[in-house]
Amino acid sequence: LALDGDTLLASAYIQNKPPVAEGSVFVFDVQQRFHTWVHPMPLLSNDTAKFEMRHGTKGAPQLLFFGFSGSTHIPLPWPGTSIDILSPVLIAAAIADGNGGSKWEINVPTSALGVKLWVQGFEFPTTTSLDSTNYWYSEVQNGG
Repeated sequence: LALDGDTLLASAYIQNKPPVAEGSVFVFDVQQRFHTWVHPMPLLSNDTAKFEMRHGTKGAPQLLFFGFSGSTHIPLPWPGTSIDILSPVLIAAAIADGNGGSKWEINVPTSALGVKLWVQGFEFPTTTSLDSTNYWYSEVQNGG
């Protein structure tokens, strides 16, 4: 294991079971990136879900979307951006705080038990650009 700046290097020097072979080396870029954080995972019915966008642009408008089907790739008008949720619905919007983030708490009703949800965030760092986050998938579990 080695760390140099934003690069993490890990090896499997004694691993001998697939899918990792002995002598394998893995390189990870660990710099902070604009992303969506969801808690708890999986989402629970009759509970409060916490959504955050982190490491965005201070003062940028941020949008949070959800959908009932994901794993798609719909290109958007801004170069290099896409939405990965089919038929997205806007559930929250905010202006990023001084750390480039936004937070929301959303109640998950009991009737959502078993529902499959995809969540993805976006921000407009300038009037002519759009950044997207990773997307999250969760099937709502019984929260009690």
